[in-house]
Amino acid sequence: MGFDKAFLELGGRPILTRLLEEATVGFRDIVLVSNDLTPYAETLTRLGWSALPDVGASAFRKGPREVRLLSDRRPGLGPLAGLEVGLRAARNPHCWLLGCDLPFVVGEVGLLLLRKLTGPASPSAEADEPPGVSGSPGAIVPVVNDRLQTLCSALRSDSCRIAADCLDHGRHRMTDLLERIGYQTLDSSEFTGLGAPERLFFNLNSPDDLERARTWLE
Repeated sequence: MGFDKAFLELGGRPILTRLLEEATVGFRDIVLVSNDLTPYAETLTRLGWSALPDVGASAFRKGPREVRLLSDRRPGLGPLAGLEVGLRAARNPHCWLLGCDLPFVVGEVGLLLLRKLTGPASPSAEADEPPGVSGSPGAIVPVVNDRLQTLCSALRSDSCRIAADCLDHGRHRMTDLLERIGYQTLDSSEFTGLGAPERLFFNLNSPDDLERARTWLE
């Protein structure tokens, strides 16, 4: 797109606004990672979030929910670098990873992914360093139209050390991490009660995608 997709306008408001609404459906602690935090802080203030003093990071609160803004420690290395920062800062043992360019995802998707991750152990992909109990997956990743939706997945927070090791050794893909921690896929049929999977996981990669999203919204 050429600029931060979180601020693309859809339905007269930035995608970030929509994502915050959905993320706060079932989550109290949100970590937002970016190279430039200024526009995020300005947007949160405009939406009525109150800045918190002396917390060691830019943080905002609305009711019981808190958003912390953290800088990408390894800019230019893609989503895995941002994920490492977010997992390291997490206050809970399990997290929902959500990319900023999925305008139609709903909060219940994250809750479902986390239920699957924290439930009984189930068969997972081969993992050389499973972060959790042997036999349990380190992540749950949706599959839609035979494609892994790596930027809308649930992961164990202690995967941060393996993410860091991947980055240290020049392995920058999300799948590099997933192969290390072991993951279980979740078929798109699991999400049909929440909406059409092709729309829930639709992401914006081009101006044509944005126009398609606007047509759907209308």
